[in-house]
Amino acid sequence: MSIVKYFVFTQTQIESHLTLMYSTENLVTQKSLLAKLKSLLIWRGIKMENKPLKFKYVEIYGSEDRETHFEDVEIEMEYKDYAPPSPLIAVSPRTSAIATVTIGFAAGWFGDFHAAPKHQWMTLIAGNMEVCVTDGEKRIFKTGDVILQMDATSKGHSTRIVGDDDCLMIVTEV
Repeated sequence: MSIVKYFVFTQTQIESHLTLMYSTENLVTQKSLLAKLKSLLIWRGIKMENKPLKFKYVEIYGSEDRETHFEDVEIEMEYKDYAPPSPLIAVSPRTSAIATVTIGFAAGWFGDFHAAPKHQWMTLIAGNMEVCVTDGEKRIFKTGDVILQMDATSKGHSTRIVGDDDCLMIVTEV
């Protein structure tokens, strides 16, 4: 059994619910007000507890000696009134982007060590790939994984498409 620990609402959401409730009844007790808020939230399909969310990705970066490395990164997301009147949404800090393209690799494709053409976010939307950095570490990335490539001025990385499936990625240049 789960226990609701806290509610997270914007001031506007609370005021509009209270205005609605007070305009239809002369006297509303705290207990009935809370019950009405809960039923309204359940009716709208809102999860009543917002837990902390983190955005996780892997960064490939070049060090001063131009060698490349992996770093696991987590960004704490903040609940914001991002798309009113929808409930609060966990949002990462904003970043600027230049362009977005989708790229594809045939099963078995291999690219020996090369630097990223630009700093870019890469999101795997199909397939699996193995990436090796110059410090010797290798990682397998799967559908849904996100990589931030910051190795444009380094010795780079190698990429191999693993498995029998082609690989598709959405690339966002930053």
